[in-house]
Amino acid sequence: MSVPYDDKVRILVIDDSEVIQSLFKSFLSDYDIEVITCSDGLEGIQKAIEYKPRLIFVDIMMPNLDGLRMIKIIKMLDDFKNIPVIVVSGHTDKKNVIAAVEAGAVHVISKPLSKKVLLKGINEALGKDFLVNIRREKSLSNFDKKEILESMKKFFVANVQQKLKVFEESLNT
Repeated sequence: MSVPYDDKVRILVIDDSEVIQSLFKSFLSDYDIEVITCSDGLEGIQKAIEYKPRLIFVDIMMPNLDGLRMIKIIKMLDDFKNIPVIVVSGHTDKKNVIAAVEAGAVHVISKPLSKKVLLKGINEALGKDFLVNIRREKSLSNFDKKEILESMKKFFVANVQQKLKVFEESLNT
């Protein structure tokens, strides 16, 4: 199944922890970003081919195909060698950081994950103001719109009588 090309910003998160996958979705909910998730490197390669993400986050320690090997494979494919990859791992000792950078990662983020660090990593990988430009506008629900409209009507009706009185008084003087 191939996804048609569009301008939708997609970020692929490859981590065997559902908690981490949920954190990404939560942290990026204010942005017009589609977060695609999967649990291992093999599935990650498949999802990358299928969805063509703008950015890939990958854990180091995963079943089937670990993150470092997955990065090396992705970086050999012409369509994906220029996609930035950020490693997110609880194992960020010096050896793993060097191995991640040598495999092709542009950045390494330590777990536990924080929203501030995640957003900074995205902006570093995709451009200083990237997230500013795709911030999702907050839209009101139909219920909220109706509630606001009703409040405005009540306010207007309540104040019309007072305004009419002031207007009449000003005409009589």
